[in-house]
Amino acid sequence: MTADSIVDILIETRQKLMQNNVNSNTSVVLEVSPAIAALILKAKILTGTDNTEALTNGYLGTFVGFDVYVSNNIAKDGNTWHCMARTKRAIAFAEQLKSVEAFRPEKRFADAVKCLHHYGATGFYPEELVVLNLSVA
Repeated sequence: MTADSIVDILIETRQKLMQNNVNSNTSVVLEVSPAIAALILKAKILTGTDNTEALTNGYLGTFVGFDVYVSNNIAKDGNTWHCMARTKRAIAFAEQLKSVEAFRPEKRFADAVKCLHHYGATGFYPEELVVLNLSVA
C-alpha cells in the first residue's frame, strides 16, 4: 500500500458498503493504525488543493467520505493491519456493573469500593462493516 493506492482502496470500500445498502448520507467511520494514517495524510496532501490545515496541525478529519480515527489498538499480523470501515451502528457495546461492594482498605483510614464489571461488543449489523487488511509498502 502506498499513498497513491490508498485512495482507490478507500473508494472501493465505500462502494462495497453502498452495495450492502448503506445509505450515502450515513456517517461512516474508518479506524486505522498510525502507519496507515500517515499514508492517508500523504494522500490528502497530494490530492488536495488547500493543504494548509493538514500541514499545520495534522488533523485528518474526513477523507473520501470517511471520518478517520487513528488508534494504536488496531490488530496487527506481521506487517498487516486489520483496519475497519463501518457505520456507527454496526458494532454494539454493552457494559454493566454486576456487583458493587464497599470496603475499608488495610492500613488506610479510608473507604473504597470494588465492583465486578461486565462488558462486551458484538457485530449488530455485520453488512455495514468492512475489514481492510492493509500493509505498508
